[in-house]
Amino acid sequence: MIKFEKKIQYLLFFFLILILIFFAIVSSQTICDDLDGKKRYGVLFLKESEKPYTGKSLCIWDINNTVWYEGNYKDGLKEGLWTFYNIDSTKKSEINYRDGKMNGVRLIYDSNNQIIKRMECKEDICKTINQAID
Repeated sequence: MIKFEKKIQYLLFFFLILILIFFAIVSSQTICDDLDGKKRYGVLFLKESEKPYTGKSLCIWDINNTVWYEGNYKDGLKEGLWTFYNIDSTKKSEINYRDGKMNGVRLIYDSNNQIIKRMECKEDICKTINQAID
């Protein structure tokens, strides 16, 4: 009887570990919001989910397998630094988001990764601070 109880304890422990691993993988996933999500009233949900998405977004150009854009979501809204890239992997722009809106300095880059435009954004309204002159 004691051996049977030990086996049950080991099986329960094993299943508990499997469940923890599953939730660790699911909660740390990275998605491409254009492919894996759907916006409802400006809030991102994963397809077939009723809970706003929290986690990383990383989208890849299919043509050459390079990053298109990357950032994070919190409760279905963009949050923190988002970086956008050209198809040749050069940086296109960077912007900080707070509660799903652009807030802070937005930088626009040329094909040599040089800043060509600097903008100040607040609540999704951006004004040019300076622009490179040719």
